[in-house]
Amino acid sequence: MTPEKKITPAKSVKEVVQKKRPANVFVGTLTSINENGLVMTNKVGKKKSLTLSKNLKSSCDGTPCETKELKTGGKVRVTTQKSDTNIAMVVASLDKNLRFARSI
Repeated sequence: MTPEKKITPAKSVKEVVQKKRPANVFVGTLTSINENGLVMTNKVGKKKSLTLSKNLKSSCDGTPCETKELKTGGKVRVTTQKSDTNIAMVVASLDKNLRFARSI
C-alpha cells in the first residue's frame, strides 16, 4: 500500500485575491516631483515624502521613462529601499494602462 497524500483545503477566493504588498511598496497619487524627491498621497489622503535615489528607475505605463515624464495627479507605485523606506528606488506611473506592469 502507498501512503495517502494529505489534501490541503483550497484557499478562499479572498485569500487568493488579496496579496499582501511588501512594506517597502507604496501606491497612491503623485502630488509633486522634482529632481530630488516626490510627494505622493495614498487612498485615504495621507501624504508621504520620498527622496529619489541616484539610481532611480522609472516607468510610464510599463515602459522606461525619464523622471521628468512622470505626471502629477497620476497613479504611482513606489518601491523604496528595504532598509530606508524614505528613499525611492523605483517609480511606476500609470496613465493609460488599467493595471501596473509586473516589472520595469
